[in-house]
Amino acid sequence: LVAPIVDAVDQLGDALSQVAGGTDALARASTLLPPMLGAEGARNHMVLVQNNAEWRSLGGIVGATTFLRTDDGRITLTGQLSSGDADSYPDSLLDLGEYATIYQSKPGRYLQNVTQVPDFSLSARLAKEFAAREGREVSSVIAIDPVALSYLLEATGPVPLATGDELTSTNVVKLLLSDVYARYDDTRQQDAFFAAAAASVFEALTAGDVDPAKLVAALGRAGSEHRLSLWSADDAEQKILAGTTLAGAPPRNSTDTARLGVYFNDGGGSKMDYYVRPDVQLQWTGCAAGRIPRTLQLSVTLANTAPADAATSLPAYVVADDFFGVPGGIARVVGEVYLPEGFEVASSEITTESGFGGGVVGGRQVLSYSVDLKPGDTQTVTIEVTADTDIRDAEAWVTPTADADLSPVVRASCDPADGAVLG
Repeated sequence: LVAPIVDAVDQLGDALSQVAGGTDALARASTLLPPMLGAEGARNHMVLVQNNAEWRSLGGIVGATTFLRTDDGRITLTGQLSSGDADSYPDSLLDLGEYATIYQSKPGRYLQNVTQVPDFSLSARLAKEFAAREGREVSSVIAIDPVALSYLLEATGPVPLATGDELTSTNVVKLLLSDVYARYDDTRQQDAFFAAAAASVFEALTAGDVDPAKLVAALGRAGSEHRLSLWSADDAEQKILAGTTLAGAPPRNSTDTARLGVYFNDGGGSKMDYYVRPDVQLQWTGCAAGRIPRTLQLSVTLANTAPADAATSLPAYVVADDFFGVPGGIARVVGEVYLPEGFEVASSEITTESGFGGGVVGGRQVLSYSVDLKPGDTQTVTIEVTADTDIRDAEAWVTPTADADLSPVVRASCDPADGAVLG
């Protein structure tokens, strides 16, 4: 095909691949809905509300947990749990395997940290075990973030809260990830507000006055952006979920696509990540026909957009002054980059001139780093990886942030003329 048609076909193929992924996940989820809604007996579910203002690999710290019971299609709220009220443990509740070399035991010691491992099946099993220690047995675990809630609110319309607030698709992210900290000093009150907001949205979804087309679109978008994850303790149900975006599995190479994991974790115990904007770019070199090896460059730029006087102008709980040794107003980002299988590091650098740590998980190399960002600061991490491969497409799966305009999936393709297409 001539070049313009090649480009058009490639663009259409990319678009169809994205749509196919979302519709496939929804199709499989629809198979699971009857049993999960209690058609074959009552079921208990655990809903984790992730807080993107304090990053974890899969999105954010688990700030609040809601428990739901379904029976013959009826959904009942059976309880809520502030993650701060859940017991912590001296050792991980479950074996973390190779992830322990990257995150030590923290994901299995604190309920807040279960989404630190970039594998939702492990996160969910950890959450289930934490629930069991609190006297609650659950058969499935669901994770969602405020941005996904904003999508759902487009289907339900505004939802009133007992506090007098009204949740809308345009205010829910700012309300939950910023305004709540100015209103409440007590972390339990903050978590209770989180839990109440999530519960109110779920109640609105079951009230019957929901636009079905908008709901399907909201669920599809949330799933494709890795903002909605689902795990079932039933092996047969989990097999149906496997391979969909809802399963929350780590990125893996396919026949024609190399995939990286680009994850962020907060290292200061603050909520400063609400103000940190990541810019992730991918670029191929060595794309001419028959040219091997090929090199893939990943660039991660992090900018702290908080006000210059953040240390004094933002709520104390947000800046977490000297918590974990980080001065107020500084955002400490601990990042991990999971290389595509079969790729090796050709070069790596950080503008801070600090070094990298890391390890190996599932046969793939992991590079870790840490940067401190003062208000107005920008730092960049650049990593080049290479492999003897004719793969021409690449994706970076990025930690979902509070900004719905930042795609958690960044793509790049080799240019047949040996140029590059940025993601």
